[in-house]
Amino acid sequence: AWNYTYNYIFPVAHKSTLITQDEAKYKHFYGATLILKVEAMHRIADTYGPIVYSKFGKNEANSVDTQEEAYKAFFNDLDKAVEALDAYLKEGGKEDGVKSINMSNCPTASRWIKFANSLRLRLAMRVSNVNKALAASEAKKALENSYGVIESSAENIQISGKGYQNPLAGVAGWGETYMGATMASVLNGYEDPRISIYYSPATLADHTEEYLGVPQGVYAKDGDPNYYQSYSFINTKTIAASTPAVLLTAAEVWLLRAEASLRGINPKSESAKQCYETGVQASFDQWGAGDASLYLASKGKPTDYINYAAGPGKDMKALITTTPDFDDAANQEEQLEKIITQKWIANFPLGVESWSELRRTGYPHLMPVIENKSGGSISSEHMIRRLWYPPTEYTENLSNINLAIGMLGGPDNGGTRLWWDKKSYLN
Repeated sequence: AWNYTYNYIFPVAHKSTLITQDEAKYKHFYGATLILKVEAMHRIADTYGPIVYSKFGKNEANSVDTQEEAYKAFFNDLDKAVEALDAYLKEGGKEDGVKSINMSNCPTASRWIKFANSLRLRLAMRVSNVNKALAASEAKKALENSYGVIESSAENIQISGKGYQNPLAGVAGWGETYMGATMASVLNGYEDPRISIYYSPATLADHTEEYLGVPQGVYAKDGDPNYYQSYSFINTKTIAASTPAVLLTAAEVWLLRAEASLRGINPKSESAKQCYETGVQASFDQWGAGDASLYLASKGKPTDYINYAAGPGKDMKALITTTPDFDDAANQEEQLEKIITQKWIANFPLGVESWSELRRTGYPHLMPVIENKSGGSISSEHMIRRLWYPPTEYTENLSNINLAIGMLGGPDNGGTRLWWDKKSYLN
């Protein structure tokens, strides 16, 4: 993730901003590039921690941003993007001015501004545990902008075309992309209709047409690589080579709005329940799963995990007890768990975002890793918190990597928590 982004993606984005920033006729390209830059680089910050962002390309010896500095730079770039695109439109620019070279489903300049506002809301919620004032001001800016945010599944931000192939479909071609144990527990227990859209039924004898998941951190049993091959594989009809790769969805945005309402920082007069239910329905719409009304009234709970392949003694109790129905009388933490659990389901297959939200909120409660080979640096219960910096940084960029580790506040391993990963559930 690090090397590919810094060797290929970020340099191109940086060059594009330099070419377009001072050209009035390129304001729409400048705005779109800044949005894509933030979309790409916040995931790098959320994966590693301190990164080179605001000083990239300036040849400064100490060019690393703390994660807090990077986030403030992300918000600043989104400000510039919205300003540029808004000015472009007000000066008579065509709505479809970027359509001819566009691989995303943002056909208009207005849609790009919606993308920016929606991305801003995602990042606002990300910092809500460490800087509530910043979260509140950025959520307000996102939700009060006159262009609005993404609200329907038709507006989902996704990438396709020009020979692009869905990367998850490529990984599925290796024959190793299976349903996880926690996902099986949740979707089976909720009788969630998305289960057959996301995954294929198992082929295990006596369990065909069931949906069976693979636990985290299991080996392929004493050298047998086919231990779980009869479990539920990703649905390759849903995730095919031509399937667009999703970056941000209406379902996620509505669930972000639900959390903002829960935290008292949503400037709109909408309840957490209203946004939550709209978000779940938006996910159903996205996947063609029908009407979510019965699902949203359900009190079904996740099922315990039975490991048929491994045999007795390998079963696990469900750690998630929340239900799909939203109870206005429940306390804030219980409501937050519902919102994030549904976001975790709806974000499929956007794993990086779901991992970030799990670390930030503690939800959903994943079944523990079976074989932990971290030497104690990573908790089996609370999962890996970040990726460590690549070895090449130590050989080619030692001064900056030492600076980054100092900002990290802990060792460069998978157990050190990031700046926004501060919830007290890990005491």
